[in-house]
Amino acid sequence: MSPAPESAPLLEVCVLHARDAAAATAGEADRLLLLAEPERGGLSPAPSVLSAVLRETDLPVRVMLRADDSLTVDGARFSSLLG
Repeated sequence: MSPAPESAPLLEVCVLHARDAAAATAGEADRLLLLAEPERGGLSPAPSVLSAVLRETDLPVRVMLRADDSLTVDGARFSSLLG
């Protein structure tokens, strides 16, 4: 069995706003991680921020889904994350 081909490293850039996405795109990032409040470990961004980021870049965007400081979510909180 031959070894798996090595893949090139990816540059994933954390962004908070559309202007960050524009800068990361210009800097040749491979993908983006969108989050809010990084000082709290990262929380879900507002849906309007996600929309603005998606309009700004054609890079793949991963979105932090975390409603508060805990690492759990109930049904109502999950629904609020979906918008």
